Formats: sequence, structure tokens, C-alpha cells
Amino acid sequence: MNFKYNTFKVVLIISICMIFLLIFFNFTGCCVSKDSILDFMKGVIGDAGSLTDKDTSEVEKKDSISETAITMPIKFKIFIEKKIPYYYKFLINQKLGDIIPKIGEYNYEFVDNETQADFIITIENYYSGGEKQNLYKSIFYVPVTSFYSMVEDIAWQDFIDFWKGSISGLKDIEGNEIQTKIVVSEGVLGVLEKMLGECRAASLEVVKNYEILPIIEGERVAVDPQKQKKDENQQEQVKQEREENQDKENGMAAISVIPFDDLRPEFKVLSLDGISVLDKNLEDSGYPLAFEIKVQSKNNEITKDIKDAVEDVFDDESFSNRFPDDIVTIIMTGVTALTRQIAARMDEHGILYPAEKIADVLWDADITHISNEVSFVEDCYAAKPNTLGQLYLR
Repeated sequence: MNFKYNTFKVVLIISICMIFLLIFFNFTGCCVSKDSILDFMKGVIGDAGSLTDKDTSEVEKKDSISETAITMPIKFKIFIEKKIPYYYKFLINQKLGDIIPKIGEYNYEFVDNETQADFIITIENYYSGGEKQNLYKSIFYVPVTSFYSMVEDIAWQDFIDFWKGSISGLKDIEGNEIQTKIVVSEGVLGVLEKMLGECRAASLEVVKNYEILPIIEGERVAVDPQKQKKDENQQEQVKQEREENQDKENGMAAISVIPFDDLRPEFKVLSLDGISVLDKNLEDSGYPLAFEIKVQSKNNEITKDIKDAVEDVFDDESFSNRFPDDIVTIIMTGVTALTRQIAARMDEHGILYPAEKIADVLWDADITHISNEVSFVEDCYAAKPNTLGQLYLR
């Protein structure tokens, strides 16, 4: 605007000067053509006009650049399944925030309606379909029980039948079916129900994480917190109910399913179909309680660069809760005494007899500690029965 004003002043001054010159020439008799004066004036005005137009275009261009700079980024919509554990929801949000600088004019927002989403993020069973190549970023769940329980291994089909209520118990180490209850947190229940359907087990308790260990060790019977707030007349009824439940649960095995990273030394890990989650070679085993976070794109208008950037977020081992390189296995046999009846069988079947069926287990550990409480003596005499004919002595 200042340039326009200054140009106008220059033209005005030149015009006034020309008028004075014209008057002067008329009085002095000098021959100056009016047409030449007019042509000169037109040239001056034309040059000023072109400068004004140039300045106007530059201003308009600057305004256009300013408008472009404040244009809001394009947002794509993301839906996160509610069954995904809270920690992984936080991790997803953090990882998505890291890619914003890489995707330029795009941004994202979360939506609650799956049908409105451009990307849908869910938790799926690892073996539910598709390629099996990213187990290193899987989320593992583990069946556990008390160390005093006789349950050691669960057939996966038995677990499914127990979950659906078709059977009321699981088999112990001797193959006997014992009444069983399952104790899980609300978060784990949601994941398992997505995989196996609604839990119809005859005895199910949904509790807080910190309550699981005491319950499976039989230290207390969970009572509905609302019942604890009832008045004195109803407290007696609650007490009777607790005692009835205690009587019912005496002799009942209690198991739980927990995330791998929630394992504690007090839990005994149960294997599934003979597969232990503590096995370092688990990757090729088909362990049934492995899950993963999956992302699907539902909008064909999203560019490939954006799709790749979002999908790459989940190709990260931080989305796993189990890291094989951090697992150290230790086996401690406790006291061994290769004497008496065992010694007699060794004489009959060979000195390797006691370890024939457990050698592979002992070799598989990183550290195996055996407490041998029998001396190694050269020319040791053979085992002989005692006077009762029942025990063998060295």
C-alpha cells in the first residue's frame, strides 16, 4: 500500500510540472507539440501502473502462502479394540506419536466406532490364521496353579471343554479328574472370551490381579465386595455362604491364566499339551495361548506411505511380553540317593536306569544341580536286601 501511495505522488508531481512547462512554452513561444507532452505523460502513468500491478500480485502471493501455512493437517481415524490390555493401548499411542514427523500433512485421532475407522487395531490369537513369522512380538498367557497342586499338564482340548462347561475338572499327574475352578482378572477374561467364547466353567472367579495368588493357594475365598457392605443381619448369611464355599472348595484345584510378565516364583507354570512357556524353543511349538496386536486398513484412499508407517509401528518386539534371551532355566533335583531299592534296579537294568526318562529334561536346563548324597567308592559291593527282604543297603 505504501508503494501505491508513493507512486501516485510521483505521477501527480510530474503532471503538475508538465502543466507548468506547457504554460511556459505558450508564453515564450517555444514549439512543443501537445501530442508529445501527452505521450510522455501516458508513458509515465503506464510505468507507474505496471509497478503497482506487480506489487499487488506479490502481496496476493504472500497472502496465499500464509493461508497454506495454516491449513489443518488431514486426520485419519484409528479404532482400538477394548479387549487390548491397557499397557499395549498406551504403547500404541506412544508409537503412533513417534511417526507424526514422518507423515507430513497427516495426523490421527481415535474413534469409538469401528465402522468410522481408517485403521482397526485388535488383539488376535497368533495361530488364528495368516503367516506365522512374528512370534517374537507376541503376547503370551500362562496357565498357573499352586506348587502344591497335583496338576502338571493340561491337554488343550480339556481346557477348552472345561472353559465351555462340558467338563467340571482337569486331570492331575496320575490322570485322575479333579474338580477345578478358574480364577482370572477381568482383562484376561476378555482376551480368552474373544478366543474361546463366553466362559461357562462351573466355577469361575473374576478378581483383581493381586488376589489371584492367595486364592489359588487356598488362603481365602473371594467374596463379592458388595456383600461385605451389608448390615449386620445379612453379615451372618454372608458368613454361612463363605463357610459353604470353603467346604465345597476343599480338595478343589484352582488354576489361573495370567500374562507371562506377571509370573512370580510362587506360581507353578502348567504346560499345555506338554508345551511349557518356559521352553526356549517355543517359537516352533504351536503354543495355543500366544496373541498379537494386528492392524487392518479399511480406507483405500489412505496412501501406501501412511499405511506402511502405521503397520511398521507394530513390527516391534516391545509389543511382546516374553524375551527368550532373558530366560535362564535352572533344575534342582534336591537330595538323590542311588541306594537301596534304586540301587538294586540299577544292578538289574544298568547304571543309567534312574535317568533314562528324565535325562532330556535335565540336559535342557541352563543349570542343573543334583545333590548326590551317596559316596563314590571304588569296588563298591552290590546291593543286598536287609533281613526284612524289603530294603536294599549299600
